Amino acid sequence: MTKPVVLVLDDEKDILYFTCKFLQRFNYTCHIASNIEEAKNLIASQKINLLLCDGHLKDGDAFKFLTWVQTNYPSIAQVFMSGDAERPVPHDQPTPIMDLAHLEKPFTLEALKNVVASTLAKSNQQAEDAITS
Repeated sequence: MTKPVVLVLDDEKDILYFTCKFLQRFNYTCHIASNIEEAKNLIASQKINLLLCDGHLKDGDAFKFLTWVQTNYPSIAQVFMSGDAERPVPHDQPTPIMDLAHLEKPFTLEALKNVVASTLAKSNQQAEDAITS
């Protein structure tokens, strides 16, 4: 079985490296992007299974980017990361954005591990269900 590939998009360098180092310990392949352009290039050139995306990016609207990913790469599972006490509501975005898994910053290692595993498991189950139906 191949290792799941995770892309972490965050403009905070410490979070990028900390998150990837931790996920690599659990047999994930991890790529990092500090802006939307880097993320788009990695998505276009790599097989990405999961995107961890910060909700507040300096170079663009995270919700619009997540919608772009859902539209163009629907097989990529997504987790929305935010330091807000309450999850921001994108009033102008389609409902599927609101269905994303959410990881509140600052997060614990256990929370990171759990949300990555559960989101990938849900994505894999949905893919299997689509094949068998």
